[in-house]
Amino acid sequence: MAVSRSSDGGLTWTATYFAPQTGEGQFNDKPMITVDTGSAHHNRIYVAWDNATGNSSSIKNGNNVVVSYSDDGGVSFSTPVSVSGNFIGKTGGIGADPYVTSDGTLHVAWQDYAHLVIADASSTDGGNTFSAPHAIALIGAFQFNVAAQSTRGALVYPACGSYRSSLYCSYTNGSDAATSVYVAKSTDGGATWSSKAVPGTGDQFNQWLAVDQSDGSVNVAYYDTGTHGATSTSDRERIDGRNVLRAERESRQSVRGLRRSRCSRRDRAPGLDRPAPGCDRSRTAGRGLHRHPHAVRDPAGRGATASRPARRRASTARRTRRAGPGRTPIRPRAGSSRGSRSSLAR
Repeated sequence: MAVSRSSDGGLTWTATYFAPQTGEGQFNDKPMITVDTGSAHHNRIYVAWDNATGNSSSIKNGNNVVVSYSDDGGVSFSTPVSVSGNFIGKTGGIGADPYVTSDGTLHVAWQDYAHLVIADASSTDGGNTFSAPHAIALIGAFQFNVAAQSTRGALVYPACGSYRSSLYCSYTNGSDAATSVYVAKSTDGGATWSSKAVPGTGDQFNQWLAVDQSDGSVNVAYYDTGTHGATSTSDRERIDGRNVLRAERESRQSVRGLRRSRCSRRDRAPGLDRPAPGCDRSRTAGRGLHRHPHAVRDPAGRGATASRPARRRASTARRTRRAGPGRTPIRPRAGSSRGSRSSLAR
């Protein structure tokens, strides 16, 4: 396990390594950290994680949730203490989240996939010993392979916080067909819990919870594959996103309108035999040509576009060649679209 600390606002960091876990199929996993900011253990740093120790059914093997703490700013950490307890048979703790109440009680919540439950245990002596786990909620599986997360799967884990005597933990539950995010609340120190689903219209997963200590508001962020309108902390982002998309659409429409206005003008830059940049919409397919309203085929018929002035110059040149040397070409009659051929002097 490793915890890094910085004393210069995050410019540089120093790591402390502790509780090594080595061996085949053995590793430390999914650490989370919290700090006690207002009790007898002021500024104590708590780290909780699960240490995978193999697949044996021994009470000391499987995934065990543990906690270690530091009282010297992260320079050193205590020997890890088991939080998940000595279950009979294989243990399955994963996704631990530590949080501290206003009276200094340390709580740790996690998923026990061996028993399909979100559990919570507490410590009143600064993380040295823990109570027996209490069930927050029963869950349907270790993870859910909903359509939007079918390859990796949406892991079930708790995210918790507290305000005064109230505890809150969010988690995902459901099945591979559909999932929802729930928030559980306890007012008796974690002994009993009641859950309520957050609003949403699609599959919900990968949630996180934070409690504002200034007013006690509970904020939950999560993925929701449904339509816009689900009420959550991220609702403001969704609304802003719609406004941004609407603004982008209006901006693109304004740009297209500006281009249409600019392309409809008959005056072009001197020497240009094609529309101004952004106006040339020609697409060549064989010898076919989709032209801008004021773009025409060039005199050579090569499929490029030419402006009206260029067309007039080319027409005059053709009439001059047909009239012969020293002869003045007769201009076409007014209103005649193809009079240039019949009106030449013979």
